[in-house]
Amino acid sequence: MAVEEQLDMITANDETDEKLPSEEVCIEDREQKIEELTVNEPDKAIINNNEQIEETADHNTKYSGWITYWDTENVYKELEVLGDNLHSVMFFAAYFNANKDLFIPEKFIDQMNTLKNTLEKDDVATYLTIVNDIELENGTSSLKDTDILNSFFEDSNTINQHVYQIIEIVEKNHFSGIEIDYEGIKNDYDLWSKYAGFLERLNEECIAKNIKLRVVLEPGLHIEKVDLPKGPTYVVMLYNLFGYHSGPGPKANESFIINSINKFDQSELCIRYALSVGGFQWTNNKVKPLTEKMVNELIETYNISPKRDLVSKSLNFEYKDQEGINHIVWYGDDITIKQWQDIIIKSGHNQIDIWRLGSNDLDTLRQLNK
Repeated sequence: MAVEEQLDMITANDETDEKLPSEEVCIEDREQKIEELTVNEPDKAIINNNEQIEETADHNTKYSGWITYWDTENVYKELEVLGDNLHSVMFFAAYFNANKDLFIPEKFIDQMNTLKNTLEKDDVATYLTIVNDIELENGTSSLKDTDILNSFFEDSNTINQHVYQIIEIVEKNHFSGIEIDYEGIKNDYDLWSKYAGFLERLNEECIAKNIKLRVVLEPGLHIEKVDLPKGPTYVVMLYNLFGYHSGPGPKANESFIINSINKFDQSELCIRYALSVGGFQWTNNKVKPLTEKMVNELIETYNISPKRDLVSKSLNFEYKDQEGINHIVWYGDDITIKQWQDIIIKSGHNQIDIWRLGSNDLDTLRQLNK
């Protein structure tokens, strides 16, 4: 089966209880596929397009951002722009080999350590993000693999082994925190129950070791149906309203953000929210994630004048390449991200996460940081 077909299966069926097979991709394609697989269906059960948020007073917003192992070129400049308002950085990511051993990609380690040492001198918390991806022996990767989660959460012994496995790699590499980003669970509430038990046990060990703990949640999660433990900080991804699972459109808009915040704020958990920069390109039913750098290069190459969508404040354009193939692009700039940020702040949250650092227009980060 082609990679594109497998990804369609994974991303187009968020509303079903049927367990889907984990997708396999070539390791050399892993970076792009991870970008594509940060796509989530919005929760369609909550619709209230008329709700408005009251104006808020001045705020001092703190930011956190992900740094990926495949894009560190512009990171130092972006960190400098965020300056004193940078609260924490998540290094994305550690994952598993075919023997279920947890590891950090070799090519990331030196750069990661240099960045981490610099950040910690400035009292910025550093987290290692752990994802349920597997690098297989046959040269492919299984992304968002739930079979491996079931094996980790089988009983108290396997949960403890997995907890110690995580603690070991975090202590060995001197991180101040752990971020768990296990995705693809969808509506498997038996697995959610096991996952909650694992998080409770991990949180106990983190408290004992004085290690911070964050857990990433997809916006389509029915939070009222799962009993997650108090203690960790939960990070809700407020994207992608449109993306790999859909036709063209913005990553977010006001009603999507408000409805998601209203839903998750009803829980008694410690919640914070994440926004995504960049955008997507749709070409003949295929979707490609774009960074701001890539979008700006397209605009310059094809002499494009983007149009702004009044509802989402996102920008969009169409163009034909040298081969005459038509492409549709939707993305956010500094104005877009600032509006989305303001919606979150007006809801009472002044800590915002950014997926992701690297290849961003510095003006976008400067606008956020005003």
